[in-house]
Amino acid sequence: MIEKCKNCKALSNKGNASACRNVQCGLSLLLIGQERIKRRYLSQLQENLPDDVLYHCFTGESDEEELKKFLKLNHVLRSSLLDRAFKLWPERLQQIANRLATETIDSQKIVNSFVKDRLK
Repeated sequence: MIEKCKNCKALSNKGNASACRNVQCGLSLLLIGQERIKRRYLSQLQENLPDDVLYHCFTGESDEEELKKFLKLNHVLRSSLLDRAFKLWPERLQQIANRLATETIDSQKIVNSFVKDRLK
């Protein structure tokens, strides 16, 4: 048995293996059954949705510089910011829904006024 994984450099034990998010982690040999499948899908999900993409989705932040600053933070700060953004997600959805409803009403008013002006 190896002492450390060649890819992620973590000590070879079951806890490190299940916590690792590296798809090609050599520690996956320590896992069996559902744990291996769960780790594989979590690592693929983290590859496809990195922290900056999740932060953008939850907060709507689209400024490149702010996202770069976010990525430079250590993992503890990043995870706390992501947790906070996730908790505020329902409020953000409500704000988006309110904004869309307002835009829809404004658009209907504009169309109605245009049609009334054309019919005169």
